[in-house]
Amino acid sequence: MTALRLRLHTRSALRLRVVPVYGAAVSVAADRDSSAASAAAAAASAAAALAGANDAASSAAAAAASAAAVPRMRYGAGAPSSGLGVDGDFYIDTNTDTLYGPKASGAWPAGTSLVGPAGPAGPAGTNGWVPSAADRYQYSTGGGTAVEGDITAAGRALIDDADANTQLVTLGIGGAWAQTTPTPTAGSGSFTSASAVVNSITIGKTVLFAVSVTITTNGTAGSYVGVALPYTANGTFVFFGREDAVGGNILQAKLPSGGNTIYIYSSSNTYPGGNGYVLRVSGSYQRS
Repeated sequence: MTALRLRLHTRSALRLRVVPVYGAAVSVAADRDSSAASAAAAAASAAAALAGANDAASSAAAAAASAAAVPRMRYGAGAPSSGLGVDGDFYIDTNTDTLYGPKASGAWPAGTSLVGPAGPAGPAGTNGWVPSAADRYQYSTGGGTAVEGDITAAGRALIDDADANTQLVTLGIGGAWAQTTPTPTAGSGSFTSASAVVNSITIGKTVLFAVSVTITTNGTAGSYVGVALPYTANGTFVFFGREDAVGGNILQAKLPSGGNTIYIYSSSNTYPGGNGYVLRVSGSYQRS
């Protein structure tokens, strides 16, 4: 019999040959070039991926170029340098409040001040308090009412003090102890060589003191030893002390009212001194 060839139009050609076998059987043979088709498909896929990558790169470059072309508002201290920014940009000098821009042809134009002209003067305010006389101050009694008061000499003395410690001194309740060196006297006769030191501090009208009398050579001195204190007494005061160099004898002393001299005796009311003696008496009293 004759051969019969059929062509089927699909993605791969399919050839059929019909061959008579013993006049009844038909054998079909199919031949597809699958390897070639796979290679072609892979190549097409790679080409598509490359095209996609190129498109992405192009899009990124376009976006960057677009962003660079967008005008920006820039600022800094001082005028802008020629290399700063791109055309279309603006710039504010924060030192002088000056606006530059837009930049054109790579150059910045002259700046324009952002500070407007001075406004009109406001209305005059009401006058403040003017003292009616010297040494006056003003204070509020509440409800918006203000009255004047007098500044006394004592008040001025406190006001002009630099700090609280100085004010305490002004008030007589602070500061360092003062020291005086009065010449000691005797109830009778005189000293050949003697000296005295008085340390004192005043708190208000209270005087605290410590007296030290050194009798180097007694001479003809007798009866008592007298030492001047810094303030006159407002009343009569009695004190006690000790001879502190020879015998350690107990001493007594008296400060008469209206006077400032303390009279020192022995505890038996006799003369307390002698060669080399040191007489110490301390206490407090009210000054006039």
